[in-house]
Amino acid sequence: MDKLTGLFELLEKNQSAASAAAAMTSAAAAILALLISVIAVLVALISAKQQRVHNILTVRPIPEITVGDFENSLRVKLRNHGSGPLLIKSFIATFHGNSRQSLIDCIPGHGDVHWTNFTEVIDGRALLPGKEIVLIELTAGPKETNFSIPRDLARLALSETEIVIQYSDIYDSTFSPYKKSLSWFGRNLE
Repeated sequence: MDKLTGLFELLEKNQSAASAAAAMTSAAAAILALLISVIAVLVALISAKQQRVHNILTVRPIPEITVGDFENSLRVKLRNHGSGPLLIKSFIATFHGNSRQSLIDCIPGHGDVHWTNFTEVIDGRALLPGKEIVLIELTAGPKETNFSIPRDLARLALSETEIVIQYSDIYDSTFSPYKKSLSWFGRNLE
């Protein structure tokens, strides 16, 4: 306690030293406040960057071409297994070296067959997460007797077709093109 009393007496006698000590303390507090502010801004910038990366990754589309090949039905669908919308920039189906904008155009004589469902040009379309676009579907009717002929012709054409899809997400990110050969349809051909 004596030391503290002595310090107060010294400061009362030497007011210029007291003012200098107060100024230095005030300056140190200001510098410390500035340093803490700079650190806070850096932390905020790093957090914002990480949040943006997280946001981009959480809305990433994942395309997949799914196929079904049964005795009474065949189909090809484009599904989005990602967590964000799939924006289709271009869809190219290549059959015998010829590129087409729709899968149905790769099947010779497709106009002579009653297709259950098919989609033509899908460039520019968006596909929500968990949704699909039926590219082609051929299903036998209940009284159809010659279904094996159009089914096998479609299998043959599809087995020689490759699909390439250019796509992006809502941030217009660039992804490697999605490629899928439909050669799987040739496994049942004789």
